[in-house]
Amino acid sequence: MLMEAEWEMKSISESLGYESIVTTMNAYAHISHNFAKQSIDSFDEYMER
Repeated sequence: MLMEAEWEMKSISESLGYESIVTTMNAYAHISHNFAKQSIDSFDEYMER
């Protein structure tokens, strides 16, 4: 939910007590379909600029 709320990965990692954002990304990024869609949408917006 924090990823979908657009929290920075470092803040999520720290709030969960992980030492590395890589651990957080590996553990949680795959469970959010909305996160993947947001990433694609964000990239599309960047390319349009």
